[in-house]
Amino acid sequence: MIMVFPFLDDPESFIGETEFNSYEVKKLNDLHIMTDSFNMTGNITRDFFKQQVQYFASSTDIKEILYMKLNDWDVDTTNGWVKEITDKHLMLDNIEDIQTLFRSSDARIPESSITSVCDKTPTTGDCGSFAYYNLKEQNQAASMMSLLKTVVIVIGLSISVIGFSRDAETLVIEPIERMIKLVKALAENPLASLYREKDGGDEGFETTLLETTLEKISSLLQVGFGVAGAQIIQSNMSSGGDLDVMIPGKKITAVFGFGIMEEFTNTCSCLEEEMCTYINTIAKIIHDNSVLYHGAPNKNIGSAFLLVWKICEGVLPGLRDLRDASSPELTNDQKAGLRMNMGCMSAGGGDKERLLKPYEMVDSSMVGVLKMMMDLMAANGAGGTLEKFKKNQKIVDYYEGNFEVEMGFGLHIGWAIEGAIGSNYKIDASYLSPNVNMAARLEAATHQFGTPLLLSGPFCNELSPAAKALCRKIDVVTVKGSQIPLELWTCDLTNFDTAAVEMIEPQYTGGGENREQQALDFERVKYAQKDFDQEFKATFEEVVGFYISGEWDKAKTLIDKCLSIYPKDGPSDSLNRVMERANFAAPKDWKGFRELTSK
Repeated sequence: MIMVFPFLDDPESFIGETEFNSYEVKKLNDLHIMTDSFNMTGNITRDFFKQQVQYFASSTDIKEILYMKLNDWDVDTTNGWVKEITDKHLMLDNIEDIQTLFRSSDARIPESSITSVCDKTPTTGDCGSFAYYNLKEQNQAASMMSLLKTVVIVIGLSISVIGFSRDAETLVIEPIERMIKLVKALAENPLASLYREKDGGDEGFETTLLETTLEKISSLLQVGFGVAGAQIIQSNMSSGGDLDVMIPGKKITAVFGFGIMEEFTNTCSCLEEEMCTYINTIAKIIHDNSVLYHGAPNKNIGSAFLLVWKICEGVLPGLRDLRDASSPELTNDQKAGLRMNMGCMSAGGGDKERLLKPYEMVDSSMVGVLKMMMDLMAANGAGGTLEKFKKNQKIVDYYEGNFEVEMGFGLHIGWAIEGAIGSNYKIDASYLSPNVNMAARLEAATHQFGTPLLLSGPFCNELSPAAKALCRKIDVVTVKGSQIPLELWTCDLTNFDTAAVEMIEPQYTGGGENREQQALDFERVKYAQKDFDQEFKATFEEVVGFYISGEWDKAKTLIDKCLSIYPKDGPSDSLNRVMERANFAAPKDWKGFRELTSK
């Protein structure tokens, strides 16, 4: 535009002058004076005057002379002189044609034309001198150039506006809109994914820094509050006013998983500064698998992890409450009828959410914990993520090279109050319920029963038949806070190889945003028990049956058989010790269960 504008501002340089130059005005006035001198003094000859007229006509070649009158000279005479040298000029024979054929701006005379001493108007009197010039072409060209200049200006301004608007849109408006969208998304769904592809072209700008900071703060809110704090985020994001974290909780039903790292105190003393990295390495395995199987991590308390698989809001119909001895045990068909339209939306490891029935969420929690146990075993192996901690010199010296990272897990299902606990200075979003404590008691009891996983009876009763078939009942006990005898179950893992891990992994359909995690296929999951002795399992079930019925003498021979197949089986050893202390004779007041003597 800098190059074009000067060119357009000087159209006369290539279309001709649109105004009269000083020569044209002066020469016409000179010719007028010559006619007066010619008439009065006779000093100017006819030939000289003719020569001057022809010269005048040739010198104004750029503009066309339509009609010329020189004082009292005959028009035909002067016209004849001009036409001797060019046929461009003097196209009209009388002055009336000018007003008919031309606009006033296209046929003009120089404004500075002078009159003779006869004091008559140049264009009307006999002694006036004037010439009408045809400026139509120059005016048209000038108009075109003016139009072109306008078009260039409009185009230039449009390009500038578009350029400025695009910069404003990219650097200011779009980031602000994304930030508003982010806040709205958090208000609508506090657990929504905040991931966004970054183009990298606007790094370093203040709005980008602000947007990135908001995304990080929002992600930290999600990580810090988790599923239990979703209501806190939603309530504060969707309303104005001051921050309010002290909102009422709500009752939900969920599977609660409690896992604890063994040898925590001693490893903490050995690893010192590396302890955080050690815990976080294990936490990644636990958290990744809980989310992969539709759950959510809730609390990290040193060596302990609380995991939650939320099933529904309120109390799940047909779920037996351990505090209420009068609550009936329903059949699977009765439960299905009560829960026909119930479920929870979850994507798991996929991108597309789908509705999970209550039993499927319970199945997923068990398989998720099995996968955690398998991944921990792999992490302990050569090249595993925990190998570097096992090779720590203080660990090697303290455990004499026999250190393995081990964890115990307890799974229980029940209601809980989901909400914020604390004050305006510090809050934790968590779950309050005796059912949460029950999961912790089950984990603690894994040491007593010599198994890394304990499942409660109510939990196993909510499993699908295919999932429950992988479990075995190991005892019936009473615990603090329960009015109903509690069955204890476990699920045995015998295969930890790569093939078993692959078989237990979730399956997907679709791709991209439509990648959907499928329901668990227990024909694949049971590969983790491929080498489990089914004779042992059947015999152990008989042992438990005799144990509950009080026929401990019959259980003795069978328990010995179980221990001969799997000498290190913890549940078999636990039952054997209980019955052995009573000489394999059930107490007279035996009701089919015992009090759990250790948490």
